[in-house]
Amino acid sequence: MRGRLFLYGEAAKGAKVIVFSDMDGTLLSSDNRITPATVEMLDVLHENGIEFVPCTGRPLMGVPRELLAHPAVNYVVCSGGTSVAELSDVTPAGCMRMTSIMCEPLRNGVAERIWSFARDLDVTFEVFVDGDCLMPSSMYDRLNEFSQGDSRVADALRAVHTPVDGTPEQIMARLADVERVILYWRNAGEGETLGRFLKTMPGIAVVSSYPNNFEITRNDVSKGTAIRWLCGHLGISVTDSYGFGDSSNDLGMFEAVGHACAMKNATTEVKAVADAVTEFDNDHDGVAHAVLSLM
Repeated sequence: MRGRLFLYGEAAKGAKVIVFSDMDGTLLSSDNRITPATVEMLDVLHENGIEFVPCTGRPLMGVPRELLAHPAVNYVVCSGGTSVAELSDVTPAGCMRMTSIMCEPLRNGVAERIWSFARDLDVTFEVFVDGDCLMPSSMYDRLNEFSQGDSRVADALRAVHTPVDGTPEQIMARLADVERVILYWRNAGEGETLGRFLKTMPGIAVVSSYPNNFEITRNDVSKGTAIRWLCGHLGISVTDSYGFGDSSNDLGMFEAVGHACAMKNATTEVKAVADAVTEFDNDHDGVAHAVLSLM
């Protein structure tokens, strides 16, 4: 890694280490694969008793099953930090037991107010709830249009969204608590219009994982707050935590962890606040190479 090197050996003396990693653009390849090198990394972490925690904007249901089934993974920070799930062994029926142990939804009426403005724009509208990401079927069918011509992005979005019948108003009327809202736009001007509106809304935080999206949570919730909560829950010092990320929605994680590592393919903004930068990008096992070099 370039930059200040992580010193696993020093951190491990009498301390319990934990590793957090973003998914898209970080742990996963651009075609959404978990590579053999990543599996090898997870095996080594498990052998050394080190927790590996996916820390993602995806809903829990959008995290690859192969990753959830690995014994190094017992917890997931999902939905941009609005929830934390604890995993247990696969049942005889082949189902993974997942229990929500922390959830911080948007305040009442926030999602509805965002849609009341956005409905006049050509944007998607998706809501995160109970480990899933719901999107009106009419918008789901247009994901190719909102992926800026990148079929891999379109495939990734389809993989983590559940299309449902009805308008956003009808969908939200059936929900108890909305954890998070995401909107994608096609036209940069509409993105700017939406951005100006969101700046007028109190009590929310807005980040992005793609150039043409906004991800909205409560302003007191982020990947960083979830990391601090989970470390406290597990009795692990955040000083001995490591985080890997690539985009602005990982900045909260970088503020929380003891050692922040940006991907080679990360944005300039993210690299500027990182302690180190991986030698390789997400398509060349950047996280795996970095972690294994520390063991």
